[in-house]
Amino acid sequence: TFTESGLPSGTVWYINLTSEISSGPIITPSYNFSLANGSYSYRDATSDKIYFTSQNSGSFTVSGASVSESVAFSKVLYKVTFIETGLPAAVEWYVNGSGMLERGSSPSNISLDFTNGTYLFTVTNLSSYYTTTTDISVTVNGKNVTEMVDYYHWAYIAGKVSPINAAVTINSKAVSLTPSGSFNVSVAKGTYHVIVFSPGYKPYYSNFTVNPGNVKNMTIDL
Repeated sequence: TFTESGLPSGTVWYINLTSEISSGPIITPSYNFSLANGSYSYRDATSDKIYFTSQNSGSFTVSGASVSESVAFSKVLYKVTFIETGLPAAVEWYVNGSGMLERGSSPSNISLDFTNGTYLFTVTNLSSYYTTTTDISVTVNGKNVTEMVDYYHWAYIAGKVSPINAAVTINSKAVSLTPSGSFNVSVAKGTYHVIVFSPGYKPYYSNFTVNPGNVKNMTIDL
């Protein structure tokens, strides 16, 4: 008698005896062979390839009595590892996805176990750092997967304008001013176009590039 454990109810599994008949598809938790005395070897399998047995085979001896064999199936799991770069030591970072939240502390990696399938993850931007790979789709297909997460320090565009009721845009997006006409915007590395305008005044235009960690200070009097 072969008794299975670990498979969802109704999952098809098989036992093939060496030099003997095969069980054919089995959907019950146990299956019986009628065998003469002797030594036998077998292989097990299941139609659901998410599951496997660690040995996948075994042997037994029939000697004038019934024999019971246990076949324990478990899920095939593969590691999905997120490797972080760019953060200072001890800064925590996060990966969200598949109903869970995992956190790592730089420079540690985050490793998770998954069965075959496609999964969507979100990597969280931090108060002082950002990543350009916030959404990551991972397909697990019979092997471990590694994904890189590169962090960069935010750059900043800060300044003060006069008159204080002037309108400011950065790359065509409106910027909020404080009552004193100041602003401070966190931006990713790149090229920016700043326009400041107010009725009755000559507009101000500026183009520049900022790198990670840069601060672009501007004093603008129309």
